[in-house]
Amino acid sequence: MIPQISYASTAPELSDDRRYDFFSRVVPPDSFQAQAMVDIVKAMGWNYVSTVASEGSYGEKGVDAFMQLSREAVLLLWFFNGCPEVLQRFSCGSPKVLLRVTWAVKEGQVDGKEGHVDGQEGHVGGKEGHVDGKEGQVDGKEGHVGGKEGQVDGKEGHVDGQEGHVGGKEGHVDGQEGHMDGKEGHVDGKEGHVDGKEGHVGGKEGHVDGQEGHMDGKEGHVDGKEGHVDGKEGHVGGKEGQVDGKEGHVDGQEGHVGGKEGHVDGKEGQVDGKEGHVDGQEGHVDGKEGHVDGQEGHVDGQEGHVDGKEGHVGGKEGQVDGQEGQVDGKEGHVDGQEGQVGGKEGHVDGKEGQVDGKEGHVDGKEGQVDGKEGHVDGKEGHVDSKEGKEGHVDGSKEGHVDGKEGKVGHVDGKEGKEGHVDGKEGKEGHVDGKEGHVDGKEEGHVDGKEGHVDSKEGHVDGKEGQVDGKEGHMDGKEGQVDSKEGHVDGKEGQVDGKEGHMDGKEGHVDGKEGQVDGKEGHVDGQEGHVDGGICIAQSLKIPHDHKPSDFDKIIRLLLDTRYARAVILFASDEDIRGILNASKRADQVGHFLWIGSDSWGAKNSPIHQLEDAAIGAVTILPKRATISGFDAYFMSRTLENNRRNVWFAEYWEENFNCKLMSSSKKDDSSRKCTGQERIGIDSKYEQEGKVQFVIDAVYAMAHALHNMQRDLCPDVSGICPEMDLAGGKKLLKYIRSVSFNGSAGTSVTFNHNGDAPGRYDLFQYQWNNVTGSGYRVIGQWTESLQLNVSLKWTVVLKV
Repeated sequence: MIPQISYASTAPELSDDRRYDFFSRVVPPDSFQAQAMVDIVKAMGWNYVSTVASEGSYGEKGVDAFMQLSREAVLLLWFFNGCPEVLQRFSCGSPKVLLRVTWAVKEGQVDGKEGHVDGQEGHVGGKEGHVDGKEGQVDGKEGHVGGKEGQVDGKEGHVDGQEGHVGGKEGHVDGQEGHMDGKEGHVDGKEGHVDGKEGHVGGKEGHVDGQEGHMDGKEGHVDGKEGHVDGKEGHVGGKEGQVDGKEGHVDGQEGHVGGKEGHVDGKEGQVDGKEGHVDGQEGHVDGKEGHVDGQEGHVDGQEGHVDGKEGHVGGKEGQVDGQEGQVDGKEGHVDGQEGQVGGKEGHVDGKEGQVDGKEGHVDGKEGQVDGKEGHVDGKEGHVDSKEGKEGHVDGSKEGHVDGKEGKVGHVDGKEGKEGHVDGKEGKEGHVDGKEGHVDGKEEGHVDGKEGHVDSKEGHVDGKEGQVDGKEGHMDGKEGQVDSKEGHVDGKEGQVDGKEGHMDGKEGHVDGKEGQVDGKEGHVDGQEGHVDGGICIAQSLKIPHDHKPSDFDKIIRLLLDTRYARAVILFASDEDIRGILNASKRADQVGHFLWIGSDSWGAKNSPIHQLEDAAIGAVTILPKRATISGFDAYFMSRTLENNRRNVWFAEYWEENFNCKLMSSSKKDDSSRKCTGQERIGIDSKYEQEGKVQFVIDAVYAMAHALHNMQRDLCPDVSGICPEMDLAGGKKLLKYIRSVSFNGSAGTSVTFNHNGDAPGRYDLFQYQWNNVTGSGYRVIGQWTESLQLNVSLKWTVVLKV
């Protein structure tokens, strides 16, 4: 193999894979400039950016490096607590947006330092999570939908422990199919609702716990020391269980996750044995009453989740109570007006709350998720008694957990086709619209078209938010999923882009593990997704065979995320021109904040006659120096004295905008070249930025050959047989070992990968009333960022 030295950041397609390792480059690799660009974005406070790349290795690999490094970056979102004067007009957006963001940081669904899913893996990091720690799902100030702080406040988070939403290793939706990890999902472990080992709540019994589950400690719904919503222990205790007595939601023998029958038992799953989640005769939501029967059921006529008087959603105590329950007063998990799923609909509609007066967990007419099939059907309710066709758990053929042949059941045994988590062939799942919560192979977490749980967007519809109101998980105006950008976007789906539930390539809401990592919370930045570092609003690609309409489409897509004004560009000269032209056609000059890679650098060709659209752009270029001798040489070149350069005639036509007699140009409108034109006199001339590196590359090869000849042929002038037989690998070692002062007086060396050190100058294209427009050096990057002058920006913020 013949080693080669490149003066540019060489892409693998310029050589076959076997030879690429033999390349050395006198410029830094793209990963270095990607790091420099990440540092620029952080320094400017642009935590919400988009990327645009030319199709091909240079553009795509550059953007991939930027995205990887941005995930590893930890943004200290300092502009939340005060917007630096130089950034006020473009980074912080409108006061309304800043208020919204500040709310997300202080009160939102996931407050404190962790976010909706943080810590290490869990659904909502921190130290405790949705059901754990000391407080529980709905506690005093910390709980699920606490008094003042929101769904998950303080340091606890929605569901923690260490891993996912409930169990598993990753979180909200893991494993391969199901809602919660394991192998199938919503009911994992072996069968149950949420992993652990058995049922609805892993561990041994409880719903979600550190060790025991739905009702750890002694009985309660959520561990810590007592229960889910304590009296002293129980879920919404009388004294012990979630709903005590003999039938309670989690009881000794019958309850929701009880001894032998619970919600999801040891071997049988969500509805085990004979009683379980859907009891003997009445079922999960039988006839008109109970979630889990006994006598009244999970959602009784008037009382509670499972009780006579105290039940899960009891008169005074229940899970979703009038005044005290799991979701109390005005804030509760599912309340009349404010709960986890606020507005008028609640966690599962009907008319009011999760378990409302007469409607209960799944309403009479609307059901947990309406439509025709949803989690609980249109007419049959959460669990139909004997004849329901779609119900949550049907006795006969379709129920929640069907025996063998259910076709619509929530969790089908073997052949169900729509069930929430189908055994083998399920196609739709939990909450339909068209596809369902956990699709077998096709649609993803919950389809419809985009949203978390069908309809059009929201978690449980409405119009946007995870669970209606109008936006957020906790409604109001900001909640878990805000406006059009949040957890379930208007057009993009649960997690922006085109990917849906998991976004991009990294998962539910990246960071490193959790659903929403970083330090801020579920709805961060200004609207968006929230990454552990920089939030990537969109990542777009310019096709090879592009048309002007392709660039117009890219601009329209960029405008869809209107607060993500900063755009990272890894693109060719031609593609940069296409993007700038499209921004002018869309009347968006001054809206976007361009950050261009070294392919833009300080060149005039990408912005010729597009200077107004380029003003404010920040670009990057490997540190270089103007080589004075080269200017004198090149400006003396003519058609007569430079015939050996086969491309020079083409350059001449392009440079002087004329046509030679022998030209292949089809443009008849061009004037004829005279041949008397002069570079730098009849045309604008500026030394191209890579001249220094071309010279250094030639000298690097010369130094390597010289050193190799000196060692192998000490007594011979010129090449000796030993040098002829040395081979490419030996020459490569000499190339990688060179060290000399290059044409600009800086050291030329290579690392073990064949790359030069990362040294960049940073430019901004600025307008000056005296000198006009031009590139101005604004800083440098040599392992770290140094900005040394004030930046200038266009004055228009279009929103």
